[in-house]
Amino acid sequence: MRFFLCICAFSAVLSVVYGALAIYPPNPDYPGHCYSKETGQMNYGEEKSLKNCVRANCGSDGSIQLASCGSIGTKCGLTAVDPSKSYPDCCPQPKPCSEVSGVL
Repeated sequence: MRFFLCICAFSAVLSVVYGALAIYPPNPDYPGHCYSKETGQMNYGEEKSLKNCVRANCGSDGSIQLASCGSIGTKCGLTAVDPSKSYPDCCPQPKPCSEVSGVL
């Protein structure tokens, strides 16, 4: 049982650290580049910030890795996405319980 709880806790930490990830395979119509409708054409090694707090990285194989905020549950709620910042600084953060009325 203790091992199971450790695995659950470790998984929760990874979801906060890594957020949500998606990988788009290489697009054969764009040899030597990465391409998706969301990112447009990208050069190998290029990184782009997209709307909604998403970061896109172009891999050397032509694939695109998208990273966005993970979801976490907190007792006192989360701040809103901050569109003025780049990923991961734009991700919602846990609110201190002292800022939420009625929660101790």
